[in-house]
Formats: sequence, structure tokens, C-alpha cells
Amino acid sequence: MNLTEQNYFSAEAAAQYMSQSQFKDFDQCEARAMAILRGDVSDEKEAYIEGRYFEAIICGKRAEFEAEYADQILSGRGATKGEPKANFRSVIASAEAFMRQPAFSDIVGRCEQQKILTGEIAGVPFKCKLDFFDPETLSEWDSKCMRDFKRLYDEGECHYASWFFVRGYHYQAAISRELIRQNFGDFGVCGLIAATKEAVPDVAWIVFDDSVLDNALEIVQTFAPTYAAV
Repeated sequence: MNLTEQNYFSAEAAAQYMSQSQFKDFDQCEARAMAILRGDVSDEKEAYIEGRYFEAIICGKRAEFEAEYADQILSGRGATKGEPKANFRSVIASAEAFMRQPAFSDIVGRCEQQKILTGEIAGVPFKCKLDFFDPETLSEWDSKCMRDFKRLYDEGECHYASWFFVRGYHYQAAISRELIRQNFGDFGVCGLIAATKEAVPDVAWIVFDDSVLDNALEIVQTFAPTYAAV
């Protein structure tokens, strides 16, 4: 199957390729992950739409995205009819704060956007979509729009940890790095560039150490074959 922007999130692609989000779904609950694959449960929560809206704004595709998701994003009644709902207005403010950062706007301007890669990890077909990929340095940056940057409680590890670890974004970076290596023979920096949806948005630039990604990849290699078998 040749993955494209149009079919990347399709049920067919999800059945043929494991992704970082699918790996994390299986890691949390195999039964729910299978329900999502069968279409019995939708994983398209409003927070997911907010994240994609954020990406569309910083990539200059706001109008197209609003047209596609008008029912979810735009108010349908009252004085605000046709305008973004309150939670999506906070996403807009977050994206504007993000783009005011010269380093972030530079990444957005010079990198390839939404680059799709495929490969295999431990014999399991994997796919990834890189928000921003620099073909010269083989570095990739994933953009995030978060509620805040507070530490979160990790139920699996029974302690508080940084939000990007609890959300499993180190697994995402490890998978992306490995697929970059497979497709280009080497890899560069893998990290996050993020902004919050707070009244005064905060921003963060996070680079994962290779040792962190090596450990995360080892975990993916260990469990991906089992999840694929399920």
C-alpha cells in the first residue's frame, strides 16, 4: 500500500502499518486498540482535532482545515456563529505564540512538512508522519499543542514525570528516528516544539537524548511483534 496524505489515517493503512499512536494504544489497552481498528470505537477525540487544527494553522492551512471540520470547530449559533468555538480560539492563540518564536518559525519555513515514511521494526511494518523534516540534517521536529507543561502522574510507573514522557512522545521520536535511519542511512536530532493553550501560552523546545530514544526503541522492538500478533 502506497501511503499518501489522503489515505494515511485510513482503516486500511492502520491495518497494514503500526504507528506510534497505535503502539501506545496497545500499550495502554489491547482490547480498546482492537476496537479502534475494527471501527467500534473512535479515537478522534476533540483534543485530537485541536492538535491537527494547531498543525494546520502553523503550516498555513487553517482555511482548508476549518472547511473540513467546520461542524467541530465553528460555532453554529448565536453571536459567534461561523467563528471558532472557545476551545479552538485558545488553539489559535497557542499557534500565534508558537509562530512568534524565531526558532520555531524557521523550522516551519525550511523543513518538509508532513513527510510520510515507512519501514519495519522487529519485523512489524511501521509508518510515521513527520511534522517537520530537515533533509539536510536528517532531523525531525514534532509540533504539539498542550493544555500546559505540568508534570503528569504516570499510572504505569506510579510516579509523576514530565508530560512528554507520560504522553509517550519519546516512543514517537524513537520510531521516527528509526524510520529516518532506514530510509536515509542516518539520522539527526529528534525533538518537540510545543505551545500551551493557557491564557498566556508557554512554549517549549525539547530534544531527546539518543540514550532515551535507544531505550524507547528497545521497548518498541520488544512489544511490537506481540501487538501485531494480537
